[in-house]
Amino acid sequence: MTDHIILSKPLYDLEVGDQIRFTDPESETHSSRWWRVAATDHRYVIAWRQVPFQPQGTHEYTVIDQIERDHAYNDVGPGVVRSSLNTLGGGYDMSQPDWAGTMLSELHDGTWELSNRRLVQVHGVEVKAS
Repeated sequence: MTDHIILSKPLYDLEVGDQIRFTDPESETHSSRWWRVAATDHRYVIAWRQVPFQPQGTHEYTVIDQIERDHAYNDVGPGVVRSSLNTLGGGYDMSQPDWAGTMLSELHDGTWELSNRRLVQVHGVEVKAS
């Protein structure tokens, strides 16, 4: 098994194609699974990965909101958070070629917002060298 070189990179410097995983520097733990950045801008980072134990090509996404929240919600925060979109029922259609770019636009124009029920604190992010 190959060891990964981990880069230190601020969220605003992430680029499409970067591979990231979430860390907790206080407990010195990290997720074993990597996400691939699909879209990013000054506020959001949208990343996807293969869903575990599902057929190849079944993906899930997460959205990091880089604007630090100044209050807690559902015992998450304050600070940088990630979540999925606040959809009911069907989820978000990731089958379109530019689904992440469309999602980014829809987050900014108010079509979608992050789900407060699914918030997760972002303590740290590692980037795999490409």
